[in-house]
Amino acid sequence: MRLSRWLTCMLTCSVLAACTAAPDSETWFHEMKDEDRGRATFTLDLSDSSCVYSISLIARFHKGDRPSSVTMDLSLTSPSGIRGTETVTFPSDYAVLKRYLKEHPDDSRICLASTPDYHDISWAYRDNIQPSEPGAWLMTVSLPDSSRNLRGVGLTLSKKHN
Repeated sequence: MRLSRWLTCMLTCSVLAACTAAPDSETWFHEMKDEDRGRATFTLDLSDSSCVYSISLIARFHKGDRPSSVTMDLSLTSPSGIRGTETVTFPSDYAVLKRYLKEHPDDSRICLASTPDYHDISWAYRDNIQPSEPGAWLMTVSLPDSSRNLRGVGLTLSKKHN
């Protein structure tokens, strides 16, 4: 049992690393459980005011599950407690995206990775972010009922020095 968990963890790290090319980036991933009620919260360190940041969102799907899109409700809370929300929808049919990327190899907005049991899709969400408030921001990803069959969600935060 421990070996299978270790192998799953190693595969997860490998898959996520494949989608994280920037040297100054960090990736977090949350395996969804029933008690999460379709929500995951991440703390983003946006304290370096000499940088601009980029965020990519990650979703993990069961192999064979091919929804045409996935919807996420995003909530971002600043260090002082100011909160903003939005709903985003991304294309998520793995076969369609794989074909698209084969035809458009220079499009770096979408990244795909796969294991025998699942596939991950990473989408560029926001680029060139200059936070109005430096510090620790909270980002909560909530999945509406139609998207709750995801195995997990995550994000990659990249920073570039100006």
